[in-house]
Amino acid sequence: MTASDRPEPETLAPSPQPLPHPERGFDNAAHDAAETAQLLDNGILGLSSGIIPLEGRGEFARAVLRMCSQARRDIRIYTRDLDPALYDRPELLEQLKRTALERRGVCIRILLEDSTHPRKNDHRLIPLMRRLPSRFALRKPPPEQSDRPTSYLIADLTAVVHRGHPKTYQGHADFHDRRGADRLNREFMEIWERSEAERELRILDL
Repeated sequence: MTASDRPEPETLAPSPQPLPHPERGFDNAAHDAAETAQLLDNGILGLSSGIIPLEGRGEFARAVLRMCSQARRDIRIYTRDLDPALYDRPELLEQLKRTALERRGVCIRILLEDSTHPRKNDHRLIPLMRRLPSRFALRKPPPEQSDRPTSYLIADLTAVVHRGHPKTYQGHADFHDRRGADRLNREFMEIWERSEAERELRILDL
């Protein structure tokens, strides 16, 4: 038998990589941008379970928009500076406007650590909040809460978009994570009760 007649050795498929815990990052997990986009576009709030690793501004913006488009009752955001790559996008602003106007009783609460950047750069979410003060509430966390290592969004106390560090775009989304949403919401509301209305942006508090 010649070398050309010998059968090719069987190639084993690579073992699937374990999905990392959301608090430990995704550095060791293979990231498929196309698959992530499909999971986000097909995600249904309250039904689609499973951690979706996120990398980059585009994926975070996509996750935020998808969840805000489906929220019926409540959106809660903890953010360092209202990151314009996520919260000053025309499609998101239009969606938040529709949510506030069309969904009776909806409440959008935002904890904003530092208003300097959105104030100086004419962040377009600010005038929307001023026009709809019965739907939006903005507070500034107490000083001891500044420079927190994470930021997040909670939708209807069910779904989460979690960013591991405010200076990077790595984290995860989950459209049906009541336990994680409850944990973050307890933290959010504990800080909310100790926070003050954000006076510099002249937005009324609920």
